[in-house]
Amino acid sequence: MPITVYYNNNTEEKCTIRPTPLISVNSDILKNGAGEAFGVTYTISLNGQIIANEGTPYAFKTNSANEIFKVYSDSVGVDATPSSLCGPYCSFDKARLFDRPPTQMIPKEQALGAILSKQKSLRALFALDGQRVEITDWTGLDKQSLETEQNPVLIFYPRITSVSFEEGIYTDTCSYNISMEADVLLSNTDNSTDQTNFQVDIDTTLLTASSGWPIQSGVNGIEKIVEEYKIIKSCNVVATEEEGEEVEEVEEGEETETTFDLTQITESALKDFNQSFISDFSEEWSIEVDEQFGENHRDTPLQSNSENTSFRDLIQPKSYIISHSLSAVGKTHYGPEGKTEAWKEAQKFVKNRMINETNTKPSGSVLTDQGYPNIYSTTSKDYQQQDDGTSQVVSVEIPGFFGSGALNLANHFKGFNHTRNENISISDGSYSVEESWLIASGTDYENYSMSITSDNQNPFINVSIQGKIKGLSSLSPSSVYFGGQYNDHKLIEDADKRDPRFLVSPYTNALDKWYKISRSGVFGYTSDIYRRANSTIAVELNSQPLDISLGMNEYAGEIDYSLSFDNRPTNIISGTLFENIDINETYPGDVFAVIPVIGRKTGPILQYNGSRTSYSRDLNIDLIMDSNKIPYETGRKMLIRRPSAINPTASQLESLIHELSPQHEPGIRKYFHDPPQESWNPKTGQYSFSISWTYELDK
Repeated sequence: MPITVYYNNNTEEKCTIRPTPLISVNSDILKNGAGEAFGVTYTISLNGQIIANEGTPYAFKTNSANEIFKVYSDSVGVDATPSSLCGPYCSFDKARLFDRPPTQMIPKEQALGAILSKQKSLRALFALDGQRVEITDWTGLDKQSLETEQNPVLIFYPRITSVSFEEGIYTDTCSYNISMEADVLLSNTDNSTDQTNFQVDIDTTLLTASSGWPIQSGVNGIEKIVEEYKIIKSCNVVATEEEGEEVEEVEEGEETETTFDLTQITESALKDFNQSFISDFSEEWSIEVDEQFGENHRDTPLQSNSENTSFRDLIQPKSYIISHSLSAVGKTHYGPEGKTEAWKEAQKFVKNRMINETNTKPSGSVLTDQGYPNIYSTTSKDYQQQDDGTSQVVSVEIPGFFGSGALNLANHFKGFNHTRNENISISDGSYSVEESWLIASGTDYENYSMSITSDNQNPFINVSIQGKIKGLSSLSPSSVYFGGQYNDHKLIEDADKRDPRFLVSPYTNALDKWYKISRSGVFGYTSDIYRRANSTIAVELNSQPLDISLGMNEYAGEIDYSLSFDNRPTNIISGTLFENIDINETYPGDVFAVIPVIGRKTGPILQYNGSRTSYSRDLNIDLIMDSNKIPYETGRKMLIRRPSAINPTASQLESLIHELSPQHEPGIRKYFHDPPQESWNPKTGQYSFSISWTYELDK
C-alpha cells in the first residue's frame, strides 16, 4: 500500500514513503448547537517507522553538503541515480514506486544522523498544505501493475496539522506520526489523468448542501441535483456469460445476478450544490419594538378576520424591527483545481443561507412559503435576469416564524427598508452579514406630538402639532438607487420612465403620506392633520393653519412638519390665507371755541357754540390671497387679477362693504363716503381696502 505525495503538486515530484506507514481515516461530522450537520472534516493519520538504512526518504549526510549515503548494488556501494531522485533534499526515489528501495550503506556510528536527516525530509515534505496525496493498492513486483499508478484507491489534498517524532536515541529506528485533515476524499475511477474528473466520496461530504440555499439551482434545487446525481441507480438484471458457457434462461420471478451502478460526483460538480467548506457558523434572528415611529391606519378595523367597527385615526404607536445576523468561519480548501481561501468558503456558505432576492426557497426549509409573518409579500418585488435575456419579477420574502405565539402580530405586516452590512476577516477566515427590516403594514411610519396654548391676553386657543414621517421602500440593498448593480429600474411599467429616479424611494412614500394627511397642502375640515388638532379641544378650530413649517430629507426619506391652528373665525373672503377687518366708529362731540386771553392764569376761555360734530365710520380690510389661486401675469393683467376685479372675491368684498356701511341701518337719514383707497401687490398677494363714511341720524 504505497503512499505517495506530489511534492509542490508537481507530477514529476512523486515522493513515496517507505516503509509504508499505517493509515487511519476518521470522519468528523460538524454540527451546530442545534444538532444540524453542516459539513465534515476527514482526519487522516500516518503512523510509521523510520529505519536508518532502509526505505525512503533516503538518508543523507546533513554535515556534508546533504550528500546521499551510498546504496548496495551486488554488495557494492554505489551512488543513487540522480535522475531518479526527487522531493525535498532529493531524498525520494520516484523510479521505485512499487519495488523495495535498496539498502543504504550507513555505518552504525552515523545512524543518528541518518534518522535525523529522514526526519528533516519528512518535515519538509509535509510543510506545505494542499499537496496531492495518493494511496495505492499493493501490487507486488509485477511491472505490469505499474498501470495502477494512474488509478489510486484514495486521493486527497490535506491541510497538515502536525508532524511529530517519537523520542529516543535513534540508533536504529524512530516512530513518527503525521496528522492531516481534508474536506473531500477522491478516487480516480476511470484511470484519467484529468484531475477534474476525480470522483468525490459520497458520504457526509454533501451535508453542507442541505444546510444552505443553492443560488444557481432554482426551485427545489437540492432535490433536482440529487435526482441528477443519484447515488444508486436502479438495479439492472444481468446474465453473465463466460467463454464457452451457455447462458441460462432466467424465468420471471427468479433471482439472478445484479449489479449496482454507482454514479459518483466530481468535485467540480459540487459547484451545482454551491458547496462550501466551513468549520463553524452562527445564525440569529431577533424582533424588537421601536417606539420612535408608529402607523396611522385611518378607517381600519382592529382585526381583518373578525367583525369590528371601523375606528377613525386608528393609531399603532409601535413599530417593529427584524434583525438577522449570519456568520461563518471557513476552512482553507485544497482540491484538484487549487486553493480556495477560508473567508471565500465562509462567504459562499453565508450567501447560500441568507435570504436572497433572486431566489425561491426550497420546500421544507425554515423559511415559509409566504412573506412576513404569514402571507406572501406582493409589494416587495425584485428582478431576476434569466439566461435567455428575459426578466422575471419575484418577491422579496421575510421569514414567517416571528410574530406567532410571543407577539401574535397581525398577518398584514411586510418588510421594508432592507439593509445589509458585510464584514470580512481574511486572517480569521470568517465572513458575516447583518441585515434588518422595518416591519409595517403600509409604506410609511409617522410620529407626532401636539401642544395646546391659551392665555388671558389672547382670545384664541392655539394648538400646535409637530410630526415626522419616515418613508419605507421595498428596494433591495443592491438596488441601483442605493449604488448597487441590481437592475430594478426595469420593474417600472412605463418604458419611458425606466430610470432610477422614477423608482419608489423612501422619500417618495414619505411625500405621498404628507399629501394624504394634508390634502395636498389644502388642509380643510377633512384633512387628517386638522382632525387630529381639532379633536384635542372642545371648541371648533379654524381649518386653515396659522403657520406651516416643513423640513425634508430626501436621502433619509424623512419629512418633518410643524403647524399651528387656532379657533379664530372662519374667513369671509374665499381664497385668502389671512383676513383682517377693522371698523372704527367716531361719535359726535361738542363744537366749541378756544379764546386765548393775555395774562389769564387759568388759560384760554372755552365758549360752547350750541352744536355737535358728525357721525363717521372707517372700514379697513386687509387680505393675503393664496398665490396658487391668483395667477401672476405682467402688464395690465396684473390689475384685473386683484380681488376686487375677479369673482367670487369681488362679489364677496362688495357684499361685505355694503353690510358694514350705514346704508341700511335704521335711524340713519343720510350718509356720504370719502374716496375709497385700494392697494394690491400681485407678487405677494397682499390686498387692502379702506373707506370712510359720514352719516346723519334722523333724530
